Amino acid sequence: NRLSAWEVENYNEENDHLPVLRSFTIAFLIKDLVLSKGAYPGTVVEKETFGVSILDCLLAFTLQDEAYSDDNVIAKNGAIFNRRRRPVEDATMTMILEALLSDEIFSTLFALLHSVWDSTRAVSFIFLTKLVVSCQ
Repeated sequence: NRLSAWEVENYNEENDHLPVLRSFTIAFLIKDLVLSKGAYPGTVVEKETFGVSILDCLLAFTLQDEAYSDDNVIAKNGAIFNRRRRPVEDATMTMILEALLSDEIFSTLFALLHSVWDSTRAVSFIFLTKLVVSCQ
């Protein structure tokens, strides 16, 4: 949220989105950290649940709706949901949401539903249902 607020204040009219926020969330967090690297240098179950947790945080941040976040996602006093976004931020959030709704994310979540660990299957199912509801 701070990155988004900073980039809006220093917004360049040449772009219809916020390139730094977009690159950080889509290129680094989603594509590199979650999809490519497995997100966490620990056991397999930790990698799986950590990756889904990152996606869960991104969904709550993108939708700016407390209904999509768990207790561990919301900042102090719900701070990420208090600020009204500008149109350029909304355009960037749409791009992030599209990345979260990509074929790769759904394929990964469906694969995680077949994990040998109960916790991975549970968090994957919960996040997958949040994604489906957010599409409507």
